[in-house]
Amino acid sequence: MKIAFVSTQFAEIGGVENVMREIAGRLAGRHEIHLITRERENNAKEFGKFWKNVFVIPGSGTGKGYKKSRGLFKKYIEENGIEVVQFHNTTPFRPFMFSGLRKKSVITLHGTVTGFYRDMRSWRFPFGWLYEELALNLAAKVTTITRAHMGDFIMLKPVELIRNGVDLERFNPKKFNRRKLRRKFGFDKFTVLFLSKMMKNKGGDYFVRAAEKLPHLQFVLAGDGPDRERVEAMAPANVKCMGRVSEKEKLELYAAADLFVLPTISEGFPLVILEAMAMGLPVVSTTIWGVKEVLDGRECAVLVPPKNPEMLVGAINELSESSGRLKRMGASGRRDVEKEFNWDVIAKQYEALFVKIAPGVKG
Repeated sequence: MKIAFVSTQFAEIGGVENVMREIAGRLAGRHEIHLITRERENNAKEFGKFWKNVFVIPGSGTGKGYKKSRGLFKKYIEENGIEVVQFHNTTPFRPFMFSGLRKKSVITLHGTVTGFYRDMRSWRFPFGWLYEELALNLAAKVTTITRAHMGDFIMLKPVELIRNGVDLERFNPKKFNRRKLRRKFGFDKFTVLFLSKMMKNKGGDYFVRAAEKLPHLQFVLAGDGPDRERVEAMAPANVKCMGRVSEKEKLELYAAADLFVLPTISEGFPLVILEAMAMGLPVVSTTIWGVKEVLDGRECAVLVPPKNPEMLVGAINELSESSGRLKRMGASGRRDVEKEFNWDVIAKQYEALFVKIAPGVKG
C-alpha cells in the first residue's frame, strides 16, 4: 500500500510530527510511506529514515501559496500512485475538500481550529467551525485522538477514536542515571519542567507566573516557537530557560525533573504528557477538553482549571512537599502508558483503517 502523510510543517520537535514518525516507522517495513509538507522555516533539516520520499511543496509557505500549489500536490499523488492520503488536522486538507482526492483521504484530528478559536475567544470561531464541519464530512475517513474534539460537529459518518502513544523502549526512566543528569543540568532543588512547543495556547506564561510565586523551587522552561521570546522575558530568576532542545536532551530533562507541568489553555491531548507519564513523571495540567477526557480520575495527574494561576501554584507547591505521593503518581503513569498507549497497537489500528480506503490491499 502506498500512503502519504501530510502536515502543515514537519519540525524537529512537535507532537504531530512525533506521531507521524512513530506510525511511519512501524508501517514502513510493510508499506511505501511518503511525507508531504509545506515550505516552513521550522521544518527539520533531516526528515528521518522512514519515508520512501519527502515532498516539500514549492511555494507553499503561506496559506495562499499552499492553495496555489495544489496542482503540484495532486500531480505528486498521481505520479507516485498514492492510495491513501492521511491529513494530520484539517488545515492541510482545505484546498482538496471538493476534489476527487477526498475519496482517498483520512483526516486525523490532533486538535481543531474550532476549539482553538473558541478557547481564545476569537471572532474567527464561526468561520473556523463552518470550514471544519465541511472538511470532516467530506473526507473519506476521520480519526480523532479524543472524543472531546468532536463535540462541536454534526458528523454524518462514524469517527474512529485512535489515541496517541509512546515509544516505551525509548521513554524508559530505567535507562537514565537521574543523579548524573541532575548534576549535568545543575538541578539542586525540587525541579518543575515545562517542555512544549512555545505557542500562546500552551500556557507558558502561567508556568513562569507560578515560578514567581514559588521562588524556593527550580523551574525549567524548554521549547521553541513563536511565543518563546515573550514568555522567556517574563521568567524570574528561578526559571532556567533552555530554548530548543534535542531529542536526547528532551529525554534527559524528563529523567532529571521531579514534576511535569503543562498549563495549557486550548488543545487536544498533548503528546508531551504521555511522554512524561512514560518517564515516570507526575503531571500537573488543566481541565481543558482533551486532557480532562484522558486524565481525569487517574492517580498520575492533578488537573486544575485553565487560566487559574492560584490553583496551579497550590498544586505544584503541595506536590513538592509530598514525596510519597509523587512516587505513587509516577509509577501509576508509567503503568497506564504501558497498558493503554502502546504505539505498536496504535499503528495496527491505523493500518486497518487505511486498508478500508484502498480496496484489495492487504495489511
